[in-house]
Amino acid sequence: DVREFNWVEVPVTVGAVDLSALLVEIDYGASLDFLDGETDAAFSWDARVQGTATKVWDDDETNHTLFVAIYDAAGSTAVSTGNGVLFKLRFRVKVGASTAAALPLTLTANTSMVDTSGQGVTFVPGNGSVTVDTKLRKLDVDEDSDADSWDAVCIYRALLLRDLGYGAILPETVRDAHGQGVAGTANFVSNFVSDEEIRANVEAMIIRQTGGFSELDVDQSGGVTVGVDGVDTYVYLAAGTTGDGAIDARLATLAARSADGDAPVVTQVTDPASSADTIQFRFNESLRDAAGNLVTNPTAWTEASGIITQADGETYNLSIDADARVLTLTPTGASWTAGVNRDFKVEAAQLQDVATNGVAADTKTVALP
Repeated sequence: DVREFNWVEVPVTVGAVDLSALLVEIDYGASLDFLDGETDAAFSWDARVQGTATKVWDDDETNHTLFVAIYDAAGSTAVSTGNGVLFKLRFRVKVGASTAAALPLTLTANTSMVDTSGQGVTFVPGNGSVTVDTKLRKLDVDEDSDADSWDAVCIYRALLLRDLGYGAILPETVRDAHGQGVAGTANFVSNFVSDEEIRANVEAMIIRQTGGFSELDVDQSGGVTVGVDGVDTYVYLAAGTTGDGAIDARLATLAARSADGDAPVVTQVTDPASSADTIQFRFNESLRDAAGNLVTNPTAWTEASGIITQADGETYNLSIDADARVLTLTPTGASWTAGVNRDFKVEAAQLQDVATNGVAADTKTVALP
């Protein structure tokens, strides 16, 4: 079970005699992406795969099929006798994938086995599936499904840059090394969520409270600091313990999969720098509306209209970013009314987060310069 955008590792189990060739073709459907850019994560070969074997794969992104071949060109053993997981594949659940039904992983008729005598091996195929739910690990700020050392780096840098006010959480060189397609070209898609998405996840933990303390105030000192809470979180995720049982217990709670009880929350409102500047509302989760996923048409008024209302006569156009996290208001005239405070009401009942739970309206006061 995984959440949207999460990575999911799918084990391929094979039980057979010595094989000279194994051909596996999987139809993975339109709601998953195969992470072919993750060479360190796409395959975890079992020891039964011989070192002399040739291993090739091809991902047909148009038809959503993945072909994997393991063979010995001379007809010798490529996969030795045994049962169990032979290799693992890593996919990512696409944004907007339905939670209504399991996503199928289906072996096609091209899947086959050949023994070392050149004879085909009869087998009974077994299909798999990926179930999409709305549970989350709060410390999984890069949203790959695990709270790990990547998150340790992201959380630490998010807190550090929060104090500094500038800089990239994940530099472009890191993003370029992890993605689909060729880095620097139009078809390249990073396997990591954007810095804004990571920052929103960290801000949400800072805002949420447990027992009167911010969730990320892991030492419960009354504030969140990079030098203490950032370091403790980094050490816990990288090494498994901080050496303090109470802090470890709090971090273990944040690292565990838990029900998403969060309604959409405005984590930040950016006041305009000038009377003609934009106003931005940032949320702690990707948003939905009654018609579906806002990210499917990120600039269309029909997708986002009515989400924010203003009773004092300010008029604006509204757009949403590609992460479905930030709503941007641009004045329709030359500028906003200068030198006043205006209340903007976020009609949160029209918004849904990943868990599809709406809440009442939320009013934010914006200072117009």
